[in-house]
Amino acid sequence: MYSWSGIAGVRSGRLDTLDLNVITTFTPNVFENINKCGLNDYVFPSLSQVSYTWQLMKKIELTTKNSVCEPIYDFVFLDGAHIWETDSSAFYLATKLLKPGGWILFDDVMWTIEGSPYGRSLPEYQNVPDDFRTISHVERIVELLVKQCPDYEEMFRRDNWAWARKKIGAGEPPNYVHLDRFYFKQILKQKFQMLLKSKRD
Repeated sequence: MYSWSGIAGVRSGRLDTLDLNVITTFTPNVFENINKCGLNDYVFPSLSQVSYTWQLMKKIELTTKNSVCEPIYDFVFLDGAHIWETDSSAFYLATKLLKPGGWILFDDVMWTIEGSPYGRSLPEYQNVPDDFRTISHVERIVELLVKQCPDYEEMFRRDNWAWARKKIGAGEPPNYVHLDRFYFKQILKQKFQMLLKSKRD
């Protein structure tokens, strides 16, 4: 909603939204809301039967050339499953697509399964460890992944939100060399010999 209002104000830019097919059953649904706001030329929903992490992978595929992902987004708003397994992956995938100098915003930083009537009613969360239900997974992602990620240089939290800014020049790809089997064995042997020598010294 906040991103939509920004686009509505300036009538420029592009907003991609990633979600599950189930949202088409909501009343009103995402397409009806976009049409009502007159934003059909600016907002582009992408729906999946599986997960938004799968859609992010597809985005990375489309923007990768010569083994390098070209970032396409100035801003990423991550308001997803609120679960470690899904959103820790989503953070790293979104980071690849976020331009240097761009911002990522996490919502519901303090959300927990136990604190959500809907969350604690889900069958998949009935037989999980207590701390899985009571700890905020998004808060752990912010503290253990975002704060420690070398690609980010600024971060702040306020209320239930967490912001982080990607460094200018971040995300430079590593040097990549394809070696055939012979050269790979030679280099591996050389590295192993160097390791043994360092241990003896």
